[in-house]
Amino acid sequence: MPPTAAPDAPAVRVSLARCEGSTPREVGAWLAVWDGGVLGSIGGGLALALKDELHREAALITFLVTLSGVSLAGIGSAFWGVVAGALTWGVQSWRRHA
Repeated sequence: MPPTAAPDAPAVRVSLARCEGSTPREVGAWLAVWDGGVLGSIGGGLALALKDELHREAALITFLVTLSGVSLAGIGSAFWGVVAGALTWGVQSWRRHA
């Protein structure tokens, strides 16, 4: 089925032909995609996470590892991003208290 435009918004319905890394759906699933909607969400979340100077490095490392798409032992980048961010935060907390 070809992509179709949504009636009230600049959006299209797409089918996933190939999935790599951590994806929300399996191949063949249908998703609605809006123009610019994702960038606003990601940008707003990143700006909020980086606002707190105390946790800025941990937030940035979490974001970058997740964005990298790394997959180890069959586990996707969302998990490894949280692990990397938590380790960064733990080391920074330990250094502040030492």
